[in-house]
Amino acid sequence: MGAKGYPIETKLKAKALWIVGNLTDAQIAERLGITRPGTIGDWRKDEGWEREREIIQKATEEKVAAAISETISEMNACHHKEY
Repeated sequence: MGAKGYPIETKLKAKALWIVGNLTDAQIAERLGITRPGTIGDWRKDEGWEREREIIQKATEEKVAAAISETISEMNACHHKEY
């Protein structure tokens, strides 16, 4: 059992939902059957979920920017071949 008597799997699901799901603590608690939404906030603060989410969001933004740049380069290359 993890913190507050919940299985570690529940805590990991809560973390995943918070980091990538854009859900509130109350929404996560409801989905996972956690009686007190503040439990999610406690876990978030105690374990630094905010920092992890920032790192993941930054990496995602960088990958998206790289993919867009690559697509534009490919489109330009195709366009130049046509002329």
